Order: sequence, then C-alpha cells, then structure tokens
Amino acid sequence: MANGANVRNIEKLCKNADIESMVNYFLNGTILKWCKSYGYNDLVGELLELNDTLISKLYEIFGIEINPEELEDFLRKYDELFNNYSNLVEYKML
Repeated sequence: MANGANVRNIEKLCKNADIESMVNYFLNGTILKWCKSYGYNDLVGELLELNDTLISKLYEIFGIEINPEELEDFLRKYDELFNNYSNLVEYKML
C-alpha cells in the first residue's frame, strides 16, 4: 500500500487501501496472488469475473466484437499463470 503497510488480511487491506495501489495491484495480478496466498479463494473467482467484465467493457467502448473463445482462453491462461506462480512460491522455488 502507498502508506507502506504490510497487509496480510482483509481488515488491514480495508484499513490501508488506496485507489492507486488497488488498481495497480489488480492490473498486475498482485491482488489475485495475494488472495490465493492468504486463503481468500472465494475472492479469486470474483476477481477473474472482474477481469472478464473489464475486458468486455474495453472491447465495447471501442466497438470491437469480442470472441468468447478467445476471452475464455485468455482468462484460463491468466489463471494457469497465477496458479503456477503460487505453486512456485508455496514450494519456495521463487
């Protein structure tokens, strides 16, 4: 967080969150990794749905027709990359 707080639970996240950090953590995947690392698995699905919504809205703004299969493939790859990263951290390989 911008204030330097070390956040390890939802309560501290809520207390120390700032818009710039939260948006950056969302866009670079850090918040997804954080949720998985600290056991907030129920939020992982919601974040992935938000990715879907964000991408769909971006395409809508520019009038681009979204290919549902391409979107699904992207989200699956994104989730696989996250899971691979989590496994490396869990086994202290990263």
